[in-house]
Amino acid sequence: MKKRNNNKLFLAGIFIALVFSIGAGISFIKLRSPAETLGERVGPRGKLPSKINISDLDDDEVNSYYAGVDGLFGDDLKETLNDIIKDHHEYDYNSASDRTAYKIMDRNWDFSPASEIDLEDYDYENDNPYIRKLYADYNNDIETADRFKNEGASRVSFDKEHIWAQSLGAFGRRYGGGSDFHHLLPSDVKGNQAFHSNYNFGEPDTNTKQYLNDYDTPVGINGYVEAFTEEGLGEKVCEPLDEYKGDIARAMLYMPIRYNVHLNEDHPHLELVNGSPAARPSTTEQSGLAGDLATLLKWHVEDPVDYYEIHRNNLIYNNFQLNRNPFIDYPEWAEMIYDPNYNGPGASTAPGMSTAVGDPGVLVESITLNKTVHSMDKGHEYTLSATILPTNAEFKALSWSSSNTNVATVSNGRVSSLAYGTTTITATATDDSGRSATCEITVEAQFEKEVDRLEVVNFQKNISFGKIYPKESLTVYLYFEDESYDDVTSEVKVSLPNTHLLGEQVVNVQYSTYSATYEVFVTNDDALLSYSEEGLWYESPVAVDGVIEGWNNIGTGSYPAGDIKLEKTGNYVYKTDIWDETASQNITEMDVIVMIKYNTGGTSTENKLTVDLLNGSLGSIVATEHKVALKKTSFTEETYSFSFETPKTITGIKFTYTNKGGGNYALRYVLAKPTYQHADYLPQAEAWATYFLNKTSDQCEALEPQREEDWIILGGEFNLMHSTSKAFYTGSNNSELVLAAIDRYNAIIRAHPENEPFIAGLENVQINVLPKILNNNIIIILTIILLLSSTIISLYVLETYRKTKKYEIK
Repeated sequence: MKKRNNNKLFLAGIFIALVFSIGAGISFIKLRSPAETLGERVGPRGKLPSKINISDLDDDEVNSYYAGVDGLFGDDLKETLNDIIKDHHEYDYNSASDRTAYKIMDRNWDFSPASEIDLEDYDYENDNPYIRKLYADYNNDIETADRFKNEGASRVSFDKEHIWAQSLGAFGRRYGGGSDFHHLLPSDVKGNQAFHSNYNFGEPDTNTKQYLNDYDTPVGINGYVEAFTEEGLGEKVCEPLDEYKGDIARAMLYMPIRYNVHLNEDHPHLELVNGSPAARPSTTEQSGLAGDLATLLKWHVEDPVDYYEIHRNNLIYNNFQLNRNPFIDYPEWAEMIYDPNYNGPGASTAPGMSTAVGDPGVLVESITLNKTVHSMDKGHEYTLSATILPTNAEFKALSWSSSNTNVATVSNGRVSSLAYGTTTITATATDDSGRSATCEITVEAQFEKEVDRLEVVNFQKNISFGKIYPKESLTVYLYFEDESYDDVTSEVKVSLPNTHLLGEQVVNVQYSTYSATYEVFVTNDDALLSYSEEGLWYESPVAVDGVIEGWNNIGTGSYPAGDIKLEKTGNYVYKTDIWDETASQNITEMDVIVMIKYNTGGTSTENKLTVDLLNGSLGSIVATEHKVALKKTSFTEETYSFSFETPKTITGIKFTYTNKGGGNYALRYVLAKPTYQHADYLPQAEAWATYFLNKTSDQCEALEPQREEDWIILGGEFNLMHSTSKAFYTGSNNSELVLAAIDRYNAIIRAHPENEPFIAGLENVQINVLPKILNNNIIIILTIILLLSSTIISLYVLETYRKTKKYEIK
């Protein structure tokens, strides 16, 4: 215990020292005057400057950089911005030395402050700071945050994430688009490899799946957008958490501005489009496409620029590439490029107020909105404008939010009403001032006739335990006094029943200020007792000398870099024992990712790589999926997704070169993750116990037998339970709810013979002394009674003894 206390004192000391060092670092940064130069200007091949400039440009400097854009919209603005940002220094994606630039660009300045390093002669090789990563909600906790390379690790702690996936243009990564720091962010490894992979960005609504990061916390979902599929642009998309959306959108918006003409393999022609287009290479005749443009523009305004992005933009400009991301400096330019009719806030390219910092240390003192209350009808838009004082505040960017996004959303001050109700729109300063301003928005329904009532005219009356209640089964009418009605089903809010509770439930339906109720019965008939659980990722070793350790190769060769060479039809690699007996069972989904490169052959040559899921041996194939690959100039993580209606046993994986049109595959490593189906029966047993105790309580308090109709329903629901759930009532268990139900059940059938038994095996069983669920209260009461009794008896004995002694003395 003493050692543990010493450890606590030691950790407390470290924490205090850290707080002081962070404070010193922040003071050091704020006291530094803006640098006279914009970093060491080196040649076209980017180098690592020894002198680091960590200052941020002010409004005048930013406006000077973008001189010449005044009055431009659409393609004219796009082409002019390209002329401004295109002549930058270029770095090598594959260079371990160039990778150390992230120690400055994405440094966690809170945990690794500037005071720890020499900015005049920076040591790229030996400095090992904490860094900020994409898809990493653990960045802000020093206990979980990663350093550039964690102690004892064989590699750096992050992947260099191509926000614009390389396959969406098939460009190289030596220089240019594949190594551009403005879209090449350090990221959580699983977040990059499993979640984003090479998918477009969007908001999926079908076949969605959630993904986790290295610390097993969510990073987002991917799946398909039904509308895109109908339009023929239905490739898989991924949707990150809200906190990453704006950063990703601005990186994606930057790429087609910078790379708007095909020069060579490293400098592609890129284009953002609506939908989720299939990957295609950039050539002199066609552009590489990515999407979804509409979603990215939406994310761009919903997750506004923050200081981390502003400072990173300046660090890249001052020290490395010497160019800027225009959409971080002037967010409104995105809509001015893609919507020439845009006339919202900031619809001017004249020199003015950017998101660049003002005078160092000056905080926002006040924010004033043009309205504090506003009423509007559903389906309309209204733009709030803000006045920020003082005008030289260091950070003038605002964060906009709505207290009820179901009623109305807000993007950069533009309010869009979605449903009837009230919401508060808040504009908040992004500095440390804490200043904000609000406007109350009321979305009101407008009717030409007097409303009489809201009525649910059709609904599903029963729902099985554990299943999702089908909201689409409802039909809701709004009746007027003349008995005419409107069908408002699609616009109502419904509080769906909790299907993990048995019995009758009253459900509320709301439309504007009108409400109605209906009753649903949750039954054990056809109950759903299973649930899904994502397993751990299997990560194979990287291939060495043409072999992945633990895997078997048939007919394969080796590349000089060590990758497996699949060069003939029928070549294959496999491993039959990835998952042991326990981990291989009850699998309903499997994601397999292979790092693959198709090296040679014509750009239109088709080659097929097949993945087989195995059960114990090569001859026992559970499922198969094929993919046709075109020539690629760099390694790409190809994802194969499997799903099964009934659980499968899977122990291994096999990759086969099944159709060779020309050229060879290079295979580097394999990742795989199963999803399991499990069953849990105790919740059903406890749900019946709760239903039984609630249903029988009134009659028990009145010391009367249970009503016949109630007793029949209770017996019917018990008999509909799964046999394993029933066994909790006749075997040994530790569920207090079940024990309480057993005791009451036995008490009822003993006291009231008219309530006939329906739980086989419990007839004539001795009643437990007290339900455990009540034991604590009863024990407390009994203890108090015993204490009072013993006290009274003791006082009586003492008084008797005193009187006896007194009598003896006399």
